[in-house]
Amino acid sequence: MNIRSLPLALVLATSTLVATACSPSTPTQVLNPTPGATLIAKEISIVTSTSVWGEIAREVGKVATGVQVHVTPIISGTNQDPHTFEPTAKDLAQAHEADIVVVGGGGYDAWLYKNIKEDKIIHALPLEDHDHEHKHSDESNVPGIANNEHIWFDPLAVEQVASALATAITDISPHATVDLDGFLKSLDDIHERLHRLPTRSIAQTEPIADYLIAYTPMQEITPAHYRSATLSEREPTAADVAKFLEVIMSGELDILIHNPQTSTDLTRRLVDVALDCGVKVVEVYETPAEGETYLEFLTHTIDRLSA
Repeated sequence: MNIRSLPLALVLATSTLVATACSPSTPTQVLNPTPGATLIAKEISIVTSTSVWGEIAREVGKVATGVQVHVTPIISGTNQDPHTFEPTAKDLAQAHEADIVVVGGGGYDAWLYKNIKEDKIIHALPLEDHDHEHKHSDESNVPGIANNEHIWFDPLAVEQVASALATAITDISPHATVDLDGFLKSLDDIHERLHRLPTRSIAQTEPIADYLIAYTPMQEITPAHYRSATLSEREPTAADVAKFLEVIMSGELDILIHNPQTSTDLTRRLVDVALDCGVKVVEVYETPAEGETYLEFLTHTIDRLSA
């Protein structure tokens, strides 16, 4: 199945960005200019909320010709929790000066985009807090996915963001070209690989992997009240936790997904009980490790699920 044939349901704000909005830059000669013409490669600065959007922007920048693309993520690496991050004045200044700002939306990185003019923001989900709807073609096995902010795990959503970025770059620098074919083909391959994963029962200490699971035959059996609490970033009640422990110890659970980046005493307890019961624990991080590209990040995540 080619993901570009699926219905588009995600909202993107990609305003036309005029060349005069760019910051001054040092001209760089374009490779292979037209004989007799002097072409200048414009520099475009992109600031992203997290390193995962930064890696996606870099994938687009790598296939852009006739333009120099510089990407700066506000959150880098896996040692910070994006949910509770507080940007510095320097972080916000970088975003204000950028030509393009890329965020997830849906409230996840509101700490950045609520301070930035919307006309230069590209986002995968609407810029509201916990009031969005992303219709997923395969969402029946993952209840409540419409309220999940971890949208960068959806290959279709990433395709749309990459295409919006390519459009924004060529709007700013009309002589530039962006060839996304290779990147989109890799996303197609990842999408197909998810469909081929086997049927398993799965639960999550937080709903980080919903958009991956939704493309697989796996069945999400995290207790509903626990899921609802973590989706709303509330503490699960004692009854919610007891129900989750009951699911883990029932023998019906095959895989427990855990996000080490947002680990708490409660999630570590759930992981320990799962390991004691012989349940496989799969780590799914929110952001790539240092030096890990987006495609590597997603592939390594699926590798752990496959194993």
